[in-house]
Amino acid sequence: MTKETALIVQLHALAAIQEIHQIVVKLSDGQLGELKKGVGSVIGTIEMEVLGPIYAKFPEIDDLAGK
Repeated sequence: MTKETALIVQLHALAAIQEIHQIVVKLSDGQLGELKKGVGSVIGTIEMEVLGPIYAKFPEIDDLAGK
């Protein structure tokens, strides 16, 4: 993967997390409880399986590194 491709994938992966978050903040506590495991799984998968390998190869594009 090139750095250019990594930046494109990162952009879309972070946008997906943001979209999921926008849905979550609109749910009541009861509704969130029903979806909590699935939402956590999706966000965790994006972070660990998509962003993790990108940041391992290109740590300089990880905005949260060292914070």
